[in-house]
Amino acid sequence: MYFLWILGDHVEDVLGRRAFLAFDLLAGIAGGLLYSVVAGPATPAIGASGAISGVIALYAVLFRRSKLTFMLIFLQFKLAAPFYVGIWILFNAVGWATGAAGGAWEAHIGGFLFGLVVGLFGYRRLLTRRPLLRLLNRGSSTDA
Repeated sequence: MYFLWILGDHVEDVLGRRAFLAFDLLAGIAGGLLYSVVAGPATPAIGASGAISGVIALYAVLFRRSKLTFMLIFLQFKLAAPFYVGIWILFNAVGWATGAAGGAWEAHIGGFLFGLVVGLFGYRRLLTRRPLLRLLNRGSSTDA
């Protein structure tokens, strides 16, 4: 929920309320589908982690030049959003590969892949609709 609180409002600003709601629901469904396929349909699961993972992926695509704070015990680093999200997805992939208990790793990966696909295919369209997003991703004044 922390990621939804920090990143979700920015994604909602770009998509709009209705499109964000639809995206969030579809990302949750995509995460649930992958979870059901891999873990088996008889394995119960509940949660919003697939939907939140989709928001994380879409944020990394839309705000690729933004910096996020990464904390490692007492150390803080500012990392580019795609790199930060790369660390997050690595943790999830390791959790999935090792079968670590306590997380619906498949749902995280499914929602993330959905958000990534939507972001990569819709990026140019969103840039034309949202001039501020285009400005944020342009970088320095030398990146004409």
